[in-house]
Formats: sequence, structure tokens, C-alpha cells
Amino acid sequence: AVALARSARRPWPWRAAARAILAAELVAVVAVGTMSLAMPGLFPKATVWSAYGMGYGWLPLALPVLGLVALHRDPAVRYR
Repeated sequence: AVALARSARRPWPWRAAARAILAAELVAVVAVGTMSLAMPGLFPKATVWSAYGMGYGWLPLALPVLGLVALHRDPAVRYR
């Protein structure tokens, strides 16, 4: 959240940090979500990322995607 907020005023290094953090979170959500469905024995109890965050209204999957879209679409950051 800090990197996203600061990337609008000072793109470097905040924009790169925000992109890396959001991408890592998205990869983790997809990996854990896939493993929780393919190998349910690995996750006997549900986690936030189980089934791609289904128990939390898919927010764990949606938030990094929305953050990456916001970084991509922000013209104040993109064209500096």
C-alpha cells in the first residue's frame, strides 16, 4: 500500500517495488490456490489463499490484479 501510494509522486523506486510485491503476491495466491484444489491434503485447514481466496470473496486474488492494473493505467506515473 505504501509503495502504491508513493509511486504516484515519486515513480522510482516505489513503482518498481509496488510492481514486484504485487506480482509476487499474485504468484503466491495462484500457486497456493492451485495446490489447495489439486492436493487438498496439503492444506487440512483453509488459509486466506486456499481456493484462490474463495472464503474471502476472492479478494486475495483480486487485490494484486487491481493493484497491477492501477499501476499500468495511472497516466501521472506512466508518462513522467
